[in-house]
Amino acid sequence: PAFSRLSEFTGVFTGSYARMAREIAYTVHAHLTAEKAGEPRVLEGSAARLASFIPWIEAHLHKWKTASYTNPDTTMHYFQPFMFGLEAHALIDFYEWELANGRDPNAYWPKTHWPDIPTALADFSQWLFTQATVRAGGGTPANLVGTPMWLPNADGEGNGTFRYADRYTVQEGNAINPAHDLNLLIAPAYTWAYKQTGDKALRGHADLVFAGGVGGSCLSCSGKIFDQNYRWSFKYLQWRTEGDQLWP
Repeated sequence: PAFSRLSEFTGVFTGSYARMAREIAYTVHAHLTAEKAGEPRVLEGSAARLASFIPWIEAHLHKWKTASYTNPDTTMHYFQPFMFGLEAHALIDFYEWELANGRDPNAYWPKTHWPDIPTALADFSQWLFTQATVRAGGGTPANLVGTPMWLPNADGEGNGTFRYADRYTVQEGNAINPAHDLNLLIAPAYTWAYKQTGDKALRGHADLVFAGGVGGSCLSCSGKIFDQNYRWSFKYLQWRTEGDQLWP
């Protein structure tokens, strides 16, 4: 698919730019799917392409958390939580695939900002739920800048979700619209991190994110929303159960 070759990540499409997170997540999945179908690991030159893709994901996580964007990312200086879900999914699939094949799952991890993949995902997940705030960008109303990104009762019915800086309307009083249908793209990352670390706080956050998605989503609204909810939400249940068995 598009953006499968390293040569495509140049100029404004440089792979370390956070704006390329979706493309990186999808191409990691594409390469892993090819390997699972029996193809050898793809090289570009003498190195595996994944050896470039994985460090770029670490760069994205760091930029999102610290807002330390570089040009031309300064024109996209807001963070969308579901993008973390997509890249966490790709990282976790890579990690599990490497373990299953007897390889070091952190061999490509650059260790620039976190020592390994589980630590990175646990730390970022905790930050996203407890510390992340809405930043200026994406048309964000000034009165909402600095407000918590996690909104516990986003719909008035007890269903929580994350705020999205690019989803707001004047008709709703400039309140950033919740997006419950995106919660289940994020929740599994929390239970995987819980399974890896035993941190019960991550399990609690996961439960709230998952419950908010289940209670607030409209699965009949579109095929896209249906697919987003079932992309990997069963993994939330699997890893939560396995985490409880590991950390009673």
